[in-house]
Amino acid sequence: MAWARRAAVGVPIQLTVIDVAGIEDRPSAMWMGDKEVPIEEHMPLVLLNPVLKLSEEKEPGNEGCLSFPEITAEITRSTGVRCTAKLLDGKKIEFEAAGLLSRALQHETDHLHGVLFIDRMNAATKVSLAGKLKRLQKETRG
Repeated sequence: MAWARRAAVGVPIQLTVIDVAGIEDRPSAMWMGDKEVPIEEHMPLVLLNPVLKLSEEKEPGNEGCLSFPEITAEITRSTGVRCTAKLLDGKKIEFEAAGLLSRALQHETDHLHGVLFIDRMNAATKVSLAGKLKRLQKETRG
């Protein structure tokens, strides 16, 4: 990996990997410049130090997380994002995303900043999932 050879101690690197190819029931769109590009040509998407600019329009959507097996909730997120990041080869990438790709970028970038999807749940949802969350907490601490 070219970036690893050039990396130095003390250089902060946040890395996320996203792959939404082939998910037909929750479509995605991706634009580079003003041109829509095929999602499959860019998956898996490995991003270093991604920075997102969120659209103002928001919508609720069902989300889950591998960190919280069997727990899903409606999470409100921006409908679109503009992402700037570096690729593993050190090249800069800029693109816009909508649909599942937009949601996945927001979810995974949240992880890089220490935010979990349960932190984005509304109070009523947290209350309704309290039992499941307590059970999961107990199982993972044991």
